[in-house]
Amino acid sequence: MTRRFAAAALWGCVFGAAALTPRGARAAEAFDGAITVGALPARLSGTWEIAFGDPPNGAAGLDTLRFLPVRVPATWQADAASRPELARNGIAWYRLRMDVAPALAATPLAFAVDQIRDADEAYFDGVLVGRTGRFPPAYDKGTLMGRVYELPATLTSRPGPHVLAVRVYNAGPRGAKPTLWTRSSTHPGTSTGT
Repeated sequence: MTRRFAAAALWGCVFGAAALTPRGARAAEAFDGAITVGALPARLSGTWEIAFGDPPNGAAGLDTLRFLPVRVPATWQADAASRPELARNGIAWYRLRMDVAPALAATPLAFAVDQIRDADEAYFDGVLVGRTGRFPPAYDKGTLMGRVYELPATLTSRPGPHVLAVRVYNAGPRGAKPTLWTRSSTHPGTSTGT
């Protein structure tokens, strides 16, 4: 069987499998958007949700955090001039709600990202699917590493609503802003090579 991956560039995300259609965006405090993944590859760029800090129960407690809409691809600080609540560093959770079409039930899926600064853990429906770098106190950044996290077939084989959540640690300003982008995205001072 040929594997097809949903490529998601968090900050230019691609979710291996479908064309994504944004729907349901509301006001900043009440964002309840979702995308429909009906074909592959699916780009996950657009409006995600972001919350800062960690819930007491980890990924299972995400609903206890205060999520705000945020553009992806971009640094979370990109809109800080008009949205001071985004002017911070440390731990943040990105969340994307998606509906997976029944036609993709038999298709192996993965979340792929070219870069996340500095360390990350990715969860699909609350299940850890991959991590790069390490969070404090044993901090080790994985900034320049691409990620491809296979999603569990036991979950992706069920069509309908799913949640992709990415826990990110950003150590703070070091002369550049934390960001996540894909090779096809433009980033000042870098060559995309494609």
